[in-house]
Amino acid sequence: MTRATGGGSYDYVVVGAGPAGCVVAARLAEDPGTRVLLVEAGGPVRGLFLRMPAALPYVYQRSSIQWGYQSGPEPHLGGRSIDEKAGKLVGGSSSINAMIFNRGNPMDYDGWARLGLPEWSYAHCLPYFRRMETFEDGADDWRGGEGPLRVGRNRAEHTLFETFLRSGEQAGCTVTPDHNGFRQEGLHIAQSFIHVGLRWNAERAYLRPALGRPNLELLTGAAAEKVVVDGGRASGVVVSGRGGRRTVVCDREVVLSAGAYNSPKLLLLSGIGDTGELRRHGIRSSPTCPPSGATWRTTPASTSSSPPATRTRSPRSSACSAAPGSARAGCSPGRVSAPATCSRPARSCAPGTASRTPTCSTSSCPSPGGCRAGSSCPYRDSSSGWTCPARSAGAR
Repeated sequence: MTRATGGGSYDYVVVGAGPAGCVVAARLAEDPGTRVLLVEAGGPVRGLFLRMPAALPYVYQRSSIQWGYQSGPEPHLGGRSIDEKAGKLVGGSSSINAMIFNRGNPMDYDGWARLGLPEWSYAHCLPYFRRMETFEDGADDWRGGEGPLRVGRNRAEHTLFETFLRSGEQAGCTVTPDHNGFRQEGLHIAQSFIHVGLRWNAERAYLRPALGRPNLELLTGAAAEKVVVDGGRASGVVVSGRGGRRTVVCDREVVLSAGAYNSPKLLLLSGIGDTGELRRHGIRSSPTCPPSGATWRTTPASTSSSPPATRTRSPRSSACSAAPGSARAGCSPGRVSAPATCSRPARSCAPGTASRTPTCSTSSCPSPGGCRAGSSCPYRDSSSGWTCPARSAGAR
C-alpha cells in the first residue's frame, strides 16, 4: 500500500477518497504511465468496528470519522436541525453507512436527461451499474456478475419477514423479486454490500486492490483548502495536515470528489462561483462560473418523513389519459395498477390513475437485450413513450 507525502508532481490529483474518489483514482491508475495522488482529509480504515457490519451503531455515531454537518433549522420540524451524515475517512460514507444497496429510480435519471444531460439517462447508466457489481444471484440483463462491489440479499430468515411480504400482497402491494433489477417498486428483501461477513465498502472494493500499483499514492490526514487556478487552469491543490500547509502540483487534471458538501465548498473557496457572493466573503474570484452548489439536494438522516406532494411512479406506470369508463380490472383511482400486458399505452385506467404497462411495440429499446415480443415493458423513454421492442429476428 503506497502512502504519499504530497511531494513532487502528479498527472492527476483526486480530492476526496469517498466512493467516487476511490473509483476514479483506481481507474486512472490503470494506465501505468500516469501518476495519481488521492487526497483524503480523514484517516485510513482501521479497527474491527469499521469492518464488522454488526458494529454499525457504534460507527454511525462516532464523531471522529464524520464531518459533523447539520442542516439549518427546519421550519417543518419545529426549528430542529438534522444530522447530515458524511464519512471523514477513506471510503467516505460507504465506511460508516448502513450498507443498504439501492439504485436510484430510473425516472430520476431520465429527468436529468430531460434537463440537458442525455448521457445520464437510465439507459446510459445501466451498463455502469452492472459493471460495478457482483450480485450474489448472478448476472442478467439488469445485474452484474464480475464487478468489484459485492452485493447480496440480507438474510431475512425470521418467519415474520415472509409474513410481512404476504400481508403486503394481500393489501394490494406488489412484491418485487429484485428492486435493483427489472422493477424497483414493490415490497422486497433488502440488499447490501456485505460479503464474507465484512463491510464491502468502496475502499475494499476499488481502492485497496489498486494501491498495489506504484503509480497510485494515497495521502490521508490532508484537508484540501483550495484549488490553485493559474491562467484559467487548475494547476494544483493547497492541502494542510500533519506535514503543514503545502501545494500539490498537478500537470493534467484536478478531480473533485469530496462529496456533495465539500466539492462545491472547495470550488467557492477557490474563487469559482458567483462573483457577488464570493466578494461578500472576501474571496477573489476566478473566471465567473454558475453558482457552485446552488441546486444541491440531499436525503436527511432522519427516521421521520412527511407525505410527498406528488406521487412518484415507476417506469412501469404512467398517468392515464383515456376517456372515463375505460378502466380495466386491477386498477382503481388513486392506485398503481398490478403488472399486466396492455395493448396500448395509457389506455387501461380512468383519468388521473396509473396505467398498466403497455406492450412492446417499437424497434429500438434502451432496456438491455430488449423484451419478449408482446411482454410488459420495464422501461419508459421520456422522449418517445414506451419503447420496448418486439424484435423481428432476435425477439426474446
